Amino acid sequence: MELYEEFKQRKQKGEKLDFESLSPEQLKQLWWDERVSDRLIAELFDVPRSRVRTRRQRLGMRFHEMCWSEFLLELSAKPGNKDFLTSVAKAVTHFAFRNGPVEDLHANGQLSQQDMKILNKFMVNRLAYVFHLIFTGQWEKFFYLVAAHDLIFGHDWDDPELDDGGFKQLYALAAEKAAVTKES
Repeated sequence: MELYEEFKQRKQKGEKLDFESLSPEQLKQLWWDERVSDRLIAELFDVPRSRVRTRRQRLGMRFHEMCWSEFLLELSAKPGNKDFLTSVAKAVTHFAFRNGPVEDLHANGQLSQQDMKILNKFMVNRLAYVFHLIFTGQWEKFFYLVAAHDLIFGHDWDDPELDDGGFKQLYALAAEKAAVTKES
């Protein structure tokens, strides 16, 4: 049983949980290993969210300082998160491939529904493999994949131009909404 569920059951049985007796290891397990938010931890222990955040930060648990490759590897390898790689591959396929000229071709009848299924499946599978190499730290294979394809293909393609596809605006709206929620 996960620690969060254990604490939750204890609270439901009427036990008053003491935030001060929560060890640094338990806080790390809740916040880092089990991905329980500051808000949920605060609700569990009946303390303000700022108290959880302050204690966590004093213990060196700051999200912006986490190693993202470790975070992703740990998240993708976590039992019950077998769909994480699938979610990432599908999301990136939508962002980088489907929601663009390919969708226009499909909408204009130049690609059938069957064509789209084949293309989407191909992209999701290939991206899943690339992310699998990254998440599992198979850097030699990843760099060889990049180098081999860079040497053979795409020399005459235009250099990339960063295109967020409207994501900056979406992210700003989400951050603004989170800030408003945080203030209330």
